Order: sequence, then C-alpha cells, then structure tokens
Amino acid sequence: MAPTYRLIGQQRVISAVVVTAATAFGLTYASGDVKGKKDKEDNDGNKKNDSSLRYQVLLLRDKVSMWDNYNHNNDLFKSRCEAQQPYYGGHNFSRSIFTKYPSYPDLSRFGSRSYLRRYLSPEVFSSLKDKKTRNGVTLENVIQSGVTLPFGCNPPRGTGIYAGDEECYNVFAELFVPVIEDYHHYHFIDTKAGVSSSPNNNTTLSTSNCARSLSDTSAAKPASTSSSSSSSSIVSANRRVSKLRRQFTNLNPNHILQQKLDANGDYILKTRMRVARSIKGFPFSPVISREKRRELENLFMDCVEEDWNKSYSHDINEDDDNDDGDDELFRSYNNNGGLRGGTYLRVMDMTNDEHDDLIKRHILFHDPDELNISAGIGRDYPDGRGIYLSNSDDNDGNNNLSDTVVSSNNTRKDNPDLMMWLNKEDHLRIIATSNGGDISAVFSRLSLALTQVEQSLHKRGHAFCQHPRYGFVNTSPENLGTALRASVFIKLYRLGQQPGFDKLLDRLRLESSSRFKDKQSGGTYTGIFDIANSDRLGQSEVHLINTMIEGVGRLIELEKRLEKGEEVDLDEVK
Repeated sequence: MAPTYRLIGQQRVISAVVVTAATAFGLTYASGDVKGKKDKEDNDGNKKNDSSLRYQVLLLRDKVSMWDNYNHNNDLFKSRCEAQQPYYGGHNFSRSIFTKYPSYPDLSRFGSRSYLRRYLSPEVFSSLKDKKTRNGVTLENVIQSGVTLPFGCNPPRGTGIYAGDEECYNVFAELFVPVIEDYHHYHFIDTKAGVSSSPNNNTTLSTSNCARSLSDTSAAKPASTSSSSSSSSIVSANRRVSKLRRQFTNLNPNHILQQKLDANGDYILKTRMRVARSIKGFPFSPVISREKRRELENLFMDCVEEDWNKSYSHDINEDDDNDDGDDELFRSYNNNGGLRGGTYLRVMDMTNDEHDDLIKRHILFHDPDELNISAGIGRDYPDGRGIYLSNSDDNDGNNNLSDTVVSSNNTRKDNPDLMMWLNKEDHLRIIATSNGGDISAVFSRLSLALTQVEQSLHKRGHAFCQHPRYGFVNTSPENLGTALRASVFIKLYRLGQQPGFDKLLDRLRLESSSRFKDKQSGGTYTGIFDIANSDRLGQSEVHLINTMIEGVGRLIELEKRLEKGEEVDLDEVK
C-alpha cells in the first residue's frame, strides 16, 4: 500500500514517521489498524480508538502544534552548537542573508572553531564565487570539504578549505590569507606597507580586506620597508604575534645541531620526519583528473627506474659524450646513500595481505576517510596511488623490496627508513625514519632524498610548487612553508603527567600528538608521546629541526630530574 501523508504545519510527514514521533512523545499504538481497515467495534458499539494508529495520529496533531509554537530559543531543544550565538563571517544570523546571497552556504550549525564561519562572510563569498583558476577550480571546489561535514557541534577537521591547484592561493586570496594567518599565527606584511601582492596574477589586495590580523596582533605594526636578503624577515614578539614577508628554505644537514639527545636510548623510541610536496603542472588532489593522476604516477615511475635504481659505475668515463651533468649528479647521490635500490609499489597491485600489513606497520597511508571523500581526494581510489620504499641498510643497488616487503611465506621485512607516498592527499610525501634519536642522520636522509627528487623532476622539466611568500604550497593550507613535520616518539612517563605540560610544549614551540594514548592503548596513559615541531611556516627546515632538538633535550632533562625525585614547577621552565 502506498504511504499516506498528513499536512502538519508546512511539512508532509509519512505515517511511519509520525508513529516514530508519537513514540517519542510517550504515546503507544497497537498494530490492528496499520492497513487502514475500519476499527472494530466492541460489544457496546464503541470503537477501540485507543488501539487505532489513526487515532494516535490525531492525538499527535495537538502535540505537534505545541512543538511548532514552542520557543526554540529554549536550550532544552538545542544542541550545544545551536545554543551558541549564530555567526556568519562576522554577521549575526538572519534568514535575509539567503535572500541577498541565495547560494551562500548555511553555516549556522558550525562551531566557533570553524575557519569558514570566521572568514567566509557573505561579502567574501559573493566576491569569489564566480572566479576560476586556469584549471577551472572554483570557490565551491575549495570549500567542498568544509561545507559537506557541518552537522553537530564539532566543525570539520582542519581548516575546511583545500586548494585545487597552486593558483588558488592567489585567485582566492581573500579567503586563504586570513585562514593561513590564523592557523599559522603569522601576520603577512610587505616591503610596501599596507599592500599584499599576488605575484602570479599581478593584482593587489588590500590587507584591510584580505589579510586579517589575529585577535591578539594589535602589537604587530607594519615593519620597516627595508628587508635583509641574508636572513629570515620574521619579527617575533611572541609566538602569537609574528610577521612574515617571505619563506626561506635551508636543507643543509651540516647546519643541524650535533647534540646527542639520548645516547643510551632510554627515552627516544623512534624519529620520524616528513615533508609534503606538490609538482607544477598538475592540479591538486581535490580536482585532479584520472588521466593527470596517472600521468603523475608515470612521471614518478620514470624517476625510479631511470634515475634512482639505475646502476652507475664508480669509474667515470670522461670520454663518454653521453655522460651529462645529471648522470654525474645521480652517480654522486647513489654512491653516498641516496635513493637507490628501492621499489615503487602500486596500491592497485597489492594483495590484501600486503595492503593491511603495510598500514598496520604505519608504512602505507590509510584508505580515504569521509573527509577525504567529501573533499574529492578519495576519487578513483586506489587508482594512481603508490608508495616507494627504500632501506639504507640494503642500498647495494641490487636489492628488490618487492620481494622482501611481504614474501611468499609471510615473513616481514624490517620497516624501511625512507618512504614516499604518491597521490594520497598531496602529490608527494617524503618520509624518513629511524629507531632511536639520531635526528641528524634522519634529517640528512630526508634532505638527500628531497634533493634527488627535485633534480629528477628538473631533468624532466618539472619542479615543486613554490610561492615566494608561502614557501612550498600543497592542497591544504596547513602544509605550507617547509611543510615539514619532524617528530620523536619519546617516553616521558612522569613529565607527561605534570600540570602545565601542554603549556610547556607551547613555549618550546612543540606539539604533542594523541597517537599512543587514544589509538594504541584504548585511552590508557602510557607515558609515550609523539612530540613534533608546531610550526611549518615562517622558519627554515634547519631552524625547525634545531628548535625541536633543543626542546626535546629540555624535556629529557626535566624527566631525569623527576626520576631523581626533584620537584619541578613547569610554569617556571622556559
């Protein structure tokens, strides 16, 4: 039988839904009249209305009218985010917004931590909604992840915006600039006071409109118009009040502090560093086509087969006319522990056993989650995705990791110390790891791999996406500047329980991941922390690594003091 409808207010409600609502109001019903039959009469000729579904619906009508007339400002009928003051990019909520801006997204249920709620005002939306990059990326592509998962009190993870290509950072600067400033705690300034330039499209934007300051950047006055090219133009009053003119890079491992943090291996379990990189000429993951994604994979595989796994003789034949400078460069890298002897594994070609094992050992990235899917990053998965694995202990130029990662008898190889993720969220993520706390060695491995990848791309007419102000740019505005995360898995059983531990990390410009507490131990405190640099933008790679070395050294020192029974007031520790 087709469902029947009743008009309640302005909504059409299916009878089955009404039954559910009736139950919610404490009403009960019998199943005797669910098919619309006439109610049976008792011996006295009275209808058994108390067991009739139709009768229960009539009773519910009065309840619904009471609900419709109820004051919805009553917190009893609100979620936590609804109880907050509705906010639309600086505007109090009003339905008239949608009259003036009919395509403006409904942000009324977004929490106060939502970047879209803060910075995507109706005016900004109106000025950007019709713009496109040369790859056809629109504002709707940029905010797709942010407006797809808005329900409830928790805002979408991250900033809620993804760049569809390198040009987005200029075309949609009116949205990206304040989000980047807020997330990275920097206020962008130029040598020309009051003007923010967009170098790629030769346009200018007023900083009063697009480069919004943080709430506590009133002390961040425009700096002098002169800048030194020999040093970073960062003027840091404190962590939350910093100014940035441009990003600098320094991957020289010789500039890393040679401080031995944990010579006996009592505290640091593992060191891990990763950088994200995007390649010019290819759209970013939210909008890249299937064809372009495969083209990028083929480019990467050419680098593997022709450069990194190519066998070079140690003897240089000076009379060989075909021996160009690139071959000389790669010969030098390979003979000094660079990329060699590794294997590229396509996710599409993996067995279920290989796939699950690599994920379990934190080598391979996870399958797309709901955020990746909503943002478009998970399209066509796993087509065009893969991972390059290499181990410096076996880099004799002849080993084949495809035979040793997962063998026929299911024995497992030790974790590789160099990995590259292709076409996950970013075009490329390069990861170097090591057991223990030899931070300098891990950074050297990462730096060498990055240099070799960049040279391979240049050899083929490609380069990393790099912005004069933001440094290396990727699809997420969280991964700008160095796009570097360097971390140690460290045992701080006593220190981690001290009051003020999180504030101490903030003062040391470090951050702690909840990896071990939440995922591996079911919420039980383990005393193991994933400690990493909190900054990505505004400082060079060497500076961030040295800051982490000094900060982690301070944490180990404090842990040792607590082990000796000393009392430590973390609020007094600098």
